[in-house]
Amino acid sequence: LHLINNVACNPQEKISANLVNECEPSSMIHYLLCSDEHKNFLATAPEQIQKPAVTEEGNNQHLELQFGSDSAKFYCCSYFSREFAALREDIFPDGEQKFLASISTCRRWEALGGKSGLYFFKTRDERFILKQMSRFEFQSFTEFAPNYFKYIKQCLENDTKTLLGKIVGVYKVGYKSEATKTGLKMDLLIMENLFFNKDIQKSYDLKGSVSNRLTTEGKNVAATAQVLLDENLLQGACESPLYVNASDKDLLMEAINRDTAFLSMQYMMDYSLLAGVCRNTGELVVGIIDYIRTFTWDKKLEMMIKSVRSNGVFGGAVKTPTVQNPELYRKRFVDAMTNYFPLVPD
Repeated sequence: LHLINNVACNPQEKISANLVNECEPSSMIHYLLCSDEHKNFLATAPEQIQKPAVTEEGNNQHLELQFGSDSAKFYCCSYFSREFAALREDIFPDGEQKFLASISTCRRWEALGGKSGLYFFKTRDERFILKQMSRFEFQSFTEFAPNYFKYIKQCLENDTKTLLGKIVGVYKVGYKSEATKTGLKMDLLIMENLFFNKDIQKSYDLKGSVSNRLTTEGKNVAATAQVLLDENLLQGACESPLYVNASDKDLLMEAINRDTAFLSMQYMMDYSLLAGVCRNTGELVVGIIDYIRTFTWDKKLEMMIKSVRSNGVFGGAVKTPTVQNPELYRKRFVDAMTNYFPLVPD
């Protein structure tokens, strides 16, 4: 743990009680958001920024802060600080202080089913998930952000349902410790934990494809910890279909259609529907996640490679590739979700 005694290379006469932990990147974010610099940044900023979003730190939409202890130096940049502060004010009825209390500490989280190799963290109260962003995801978000803020605000003002898992902050954090001879630098997003306070019995990550979308259900893995995929759902549909009633199905598909149309217009793809079935109640909890990947050159190349592999040229069954252009991806996704959640039989 580090007691911060200098900010922006200036010794602090009044030492903050907010401690920073090298192993908990949310504590670095927490320090910045609690700082006088952040409060002044929000207080003196214009209500609306007309300049386009850019990625350089120090832009008037972003706030960077360097701070340190006797044995370590820390860095944190808060991207779109004003916009995210306004968003959190709109969606968190309990206020900013509860959010700050949540992110003051976190722990590493091994997200079973994740293939990216990126780091995940959970706040210790389980309310929020921190996900390391790849370079492509970070670049995508800086372009996507203005439309994301506008879309969420419109949904809130019009009382329109959206399934997009709320991203409530994007940050770059880093440190260099003389004591431990370690260092770190990464881009992180903070998003709501869709399963917070839910007793989830089984969960699925659904993309609307059956290509490489089967995972082995481990006997030694708790059902609550393992995330199953599309083929797992289809294989179990005969015995345990995920039934929904007609009114809920209408609301679900309206939201999926609306959200995916928005994502398609932003050239976003490769997103998933995270679905969890609550123990005892059978309640279905759903949300769209991983939606900040644009149809860039690497995805186009991946699509071409997977198209060749899945067309039967190398033998085996012909399958639709997982990666498609945004509008085709959207159509396949919507069609699949329609079928994945059948109506309760009369």
